[in-house]
Amino acid sequence: MKRLTKYTIALIAFLFGFFQFAVPADTNLVLKGKVVGIADGDTITIKCGDSRLRVRLFGIDCPEKLQPFGKEATEFTASIALNRKVQVTSVDRDRYGRTVGYVQLNNGDILNYLLVSNGLAWWSRQYAPEEIQIATREILARSRHLGLWSDPDPTPPWQFRRGETGMFKRLFGR
Repeated sequence: MKRLTKYTIALIAFLFGFFQFAVPADTNLVLKGKVVGIADGDTITIKCGDSRLRVRLFGIDCPEKLQPFGKEATEFTASIALNRKVQVTSVDRDRYGRTVGYVQLNNGDILNYLLVSNGLAWWSRQYAPEEIQIATREILARSRHLGLWSDPDPTPPWQFRRGETGMFKRLFGR
């Protein structure tokens, strides 16, 4: 990636501040519950009353567990969300029946945003092309070489899942 100019970083910082608390208004349902499970960096289970609900974080894609920073993303999510009350603003359901949404912590932080800001997730351009908040955070994390961006050429999880990486082929012989 080309080196970012001071002007570009200033513009990104302005957009970041402008959109800092913007969660899209076209959401469906708000659910409150306690996080009782962490499947990986971008999938959690919350308990709402007597029900358990699997939630996939909207707009991001964390590295898979076998990828560099996959374990760190899972541990990060667990460290700030496990056994804590959260509010989920749903956006959709995925093909696995999981609720897809934003996860807001008690202090007001959005878990989706924190993962990207710390270099532990990619912006999912395919599913959230207009999510400027996540896009801006990814650019900032990249420019600071945080987390997975410390690798000069990290493999996105969607490529890893399709076996489009040398590491995947070495591990699984494909």
